[in-house]
Amino acid sequence: MRKLETLQDFAIATEGRLGLGLADYIGRAAGQGNTSRSNIHAFCYYDIVSSNRMQESANYPQTAVKIFGKDLAMPVMIAPTAWHGMYTPKGESATSAAARKVGTNYIISSFSTLDFSQIDSQLSHTWYQLLMYKDLGLMKHYIDKALNAGCSAIVLTVDAVMGCSMCKRDPAVPAVEFPVHKLPIFPEDPAIPYSTLDQYYERYMPMRLNWEDIREIVLYAKVPVILKGVLSHADVLKAIDAGANAVIISNHGGRQNDKLPATLDALVQLPPTIKEQIDIYLDGGVRNGEDVFKALALGAKAVLIGRPAIYGLAADGERGLVQVLQTFKNDLSECMVKARCRTLEDIGPGNVVRLE
Repeated sequence: MRKLETLQDFAIATEGRLGLGLADYIGRAAGQGNTSRSNIHAFCYYDIVSSNRMQESANYPQTAVKIFGKDLAMPVMIAPTAWHGMYTPKGESATSAAARKVGTNYIISSFSTLDFSQIDSQLSHTWYQLLMYKDLGLMKHYIDKALNAGCSAIVLTVDAVMGCSMCKRDPAVPAVEFPVHKLPIFPEDPAIPYSTLDQYYERYMPMRLNWEDIREIVLYAKVPVILKGVLSHADVLKAIDAGANAVIISNHGGRQNDKLPATLDALVQLPPTIKEQIDIYLDGGVRNGEDVFKALALGAKAVLIGRPAIYGLAADGERGLVQVLQTFKNDLSECMVKARCRTLEDIGPGNVVRLE
C-alpha cells in the first residue's frame, strides 16, 4: 500500500477498499449537499495571524486540554459514527485502541457493531452516545449499561428526533445492507418490533425535542451529559438550564438537513462569555489541524471528527486512525508555532482574521 500522508490520501484509499456503496454512504449528505459543503467552506473564510503576546517563538507548543478533569493529548476527539465493523475487521475496538494510543476520547455510537466488553476492557477514555427516545426508561437502561462498562460521559444526539434521512439509499449506487438487528448496544424493546430504520425511528423517536426529558436524563446519568446537535444561543441557554455539562455545535455533518448553518458560523454567533458557563465543542467540516486552531480561536474548547476518523479506519484500521489523529495534532502544533501560542489557552480571537 502506498504511503498515506494527507486526509485526501485516506479518503481515496477508503473508496478503493470499501467499494462504491459503502464509500458513498460515508460521504453522503442531505439534499444537494449545501450544509455539508458549508461546514467545510466556513473555515476558509478565516486566516491565522501571529500574535504579539509572545516575543519568543513557541517552538514546543502544548496541545493538551483538560476535559471533565481528564487530560487529553489534544482537543480533537472521535465523534460517534456507526458501523465500524463494516470499515475494518476489528471494528470499534480498533477505534478505541487508536484513541487510547493517541491520548484522546472516543464517543461510542449506539450503532456500534460491538458490545462494550468487546470494544475495550477499560473504557474510561470513552463516552456513550444515544438518541432521544419516547421511552425514557429505555434510555436509562442503556445508560446504565454504558456506565457499568466504564464509559465516563453520556452524549445525547438531539438533532435527529425525526429520523435519519442519511440512511436512505441513493438508487444511483449499489445498496448496502446495514446490520440493524445485530447491534449490541442499540436501544431496542422486544415489544416494539421494526423491520427498517425508518420504521424504528417512527416507533421509537419522539418527533419533537422535550427539554424536560433532557433534564430528567441529565439528573439520572450522574456523569457529565453532553448535548450534540445544538446550533443556536437560545438552545445553548436551554441546555444550561437543563443541567447539561457541554454542548456540541453540530448539524450532523450536513447529513440530516440541507438548510442549516455551517457549524463554525453557528459557533461565531455565540457570545464569547457563554463558554464560561458551559463547555462548547464543535463538529462538522473539521479536516485538519488548521481548522482545529480556528475553531478554538472562535470559542470552541475542543472539536470532534467523524468522516476523517472513518477514513483512517477504513484505510488501515487502528494504525490508519492513529496516523490521522497524529496528523491533526501535528498540524495544530504547526499552527500554534505560527501564531506564537505555547498552550491552547493562548489561542484567542486575535489569532484569526475574517477574510473579505
